[in-house]
Amino acid sequence: ASDGTIFAGMWEGGVYKSTDGGANWANAGTGLGNLRVWSVALSPAYPTDSTMFAGTDGGLYRSTNGGSSWTHQNHVIGTRRVTSIVVSSEFAADRTLYCGSNYGGVLRSTDGGTTWANFVSGLGNTYVQAMGISPGANPTVVAGTVGGSVWQYSYSAPFQRALDAGWQLISIP
Repeated sequence: ASDGTIFAGMWEGGVYKSTDGGANWANAGTGLGNLRVWSVALSPAYPTDSTMFAGTDGGLYRSTNGGSSWTHQNHVIGTRRVTSIVVSSEFAADRTLYCGSNYGGVLRSTDGGTTWANFVSGLGNTYVQAMGISPGANPTVVAGTVGGSVWQYSYSAPFQRALDAGWQLISIP
């Protein structure tokens, strides 16, 4: 975050938080238990909305108070391992984020993480290990899978979204 706050997900023991650029750390995992944390993502408006997400072996968790407490988002994701999370740069307006999971492909929420839908057209239920997203209202979402494949989903102009071709395999030299 722009105020020097840093979060780190731990393989054995939740999320840790530093408010001094990493000099000191404290557990910020109340409600996470000892779940392995694969990924942590902050809302682009974190300094004002304190919203963040943690991808764990037990699914996705959301905090709206800077990590002081966490709520399991078990709607569609359930207890699937969430290996990666990306948050739209327009999150304050569009409330969109994406999760990559093991054997579940990509899921998308357009209401801040309350409800989820599979977002796998052309990608399938593959193991997504890492994700990225470009900034802006029409982002490109990238998913790296176990096995080395990289896929992208590019939005066209908003009025053309119904014509999107789904996930496309990227050729990496």
